[in-house]
Amino acid sequence: MIALKKSEDKLAETPPKKDFWDKIGTFSTLISTLIIGGAGLIATTLYNNHELEIKHLDAIAQETRLSNQAKQDALIAKAKTLEALLKYISSEKPAERTFGYAMFAALDQGDLAETIIGTTRDQAGAPVAKALATNSDPHVADKATSALLTLDQQSRLVAAVAIIERGGEKTGYAYVSPAYDNSYLVYGINFWSFPEVTGQSLEDLLDRYVKEPGALYAADFRAFNKAIASSDKTLVNNSDFKNLLRKAGSDPAMVKTQDRLLTSAELEPKLQQIRQMGAKTALGAAMIFYVMFNEVRRDLEEIISSTDKLSNGSLNSVVDEKIWIKNLVMTICNKAPSETDNFHVYYTGKCRILRILLKSNDWNLDNIAETAKQF
Repeated sequence: MIALKKSEDKLAETPPKKDFWDKIGTFSTLISTLIIGGAGLIATTLYNNHELEIKHLDAIAQETRLSNQAKQDALIAKAKTLEALLKYISSEKPAERTFGYAMFAALDQGDLAETIIGTTRDQAGAPVAKALATNSDPHVADKATSALLTLDQQSRLVAAVAIIERGGEKTGYAYVSPAYDNSYLVYGINFWSFPEVTGQSLEDLLDRYVKEPGALYAADFRAFNKAIASSDKTLVNNSDFKNLLRKAGSDPAMVKTQDRLLTSAELEPKLQQIRQMGAKTALGAAMIFYVMFNEVRRDLEEIISSTDKLSNGSLNSVVDEKIWIKNLVMTICNKAPSETDNFHVYYTGKCRILRILLKSNDWNLDNIAETAKQF
């Protein structure tokens, strides 16, 4: 009995063995704790990263807003400054307009300055255009060069064209001559005709002249209005009318009217093409304009091609402009019509003028008035 009792006590003291499900239950608690803890850690990390990203984006947005605001404030300030400078650009005093253009250029608005100068053809902008012609921005430099051809050099260019085309001072602004058969007369640097036969109307020129402020002989010409409007051919030999034309030729208002009309009708339409060809000097532009204006009988493209061959390149390449222009004159004059051609005398006279202009070496045409006296 005693032995049996001891055996029962021993069995009672021995714990029962855990089966598989008991073990799973123990580990599941641990795993659940780890999973929950890990999930919480991941969620916290994701949340913190999201918050940091939001703050970073907010900082970038704020920085962008401040930057944009600063740029906008700068533009507003510049606009106010430019607005204040407009009074100088619109001033009647050339010195003040020059100052206004210079300030536009200093405020990084050279492109705008050149647009205004080119549009208004304001000679007061010429010094600024010269400075901007060397600008590091090729767009601004090119625009400035174009403005120089249409501003600073324009009047001299017109004078050179008139000299080449009309043969010097003898056929200047006051030139009046009837046709060989007295059927019409021509006047001025572009041979404006009355009655119109050359495509250049004297009636149009005089209509513009009498409307020009300060025209000295406006009232005198109005006395001929009826005869001009009816194309009365008796005016061709009317000495009073012809003398009036001669006197008006020395009036600055008439000079301005003739220059402007020649420029708008003949020069300006070709200037863009001349610039695209690569001309940068007034004399070079005048020579090219002469060729474009006159070469009807011979192919203009053939002349340009022959000049390119002589120069080993085109004008807008690395070829020196002076060399190219000299070769252009050589090409024109070497191909002048023969002595049996009715145009021989015409081309001989033109080549003489072209060669004198080249010999003067006055590429900016600063002394064109003095050169004209040689013809």
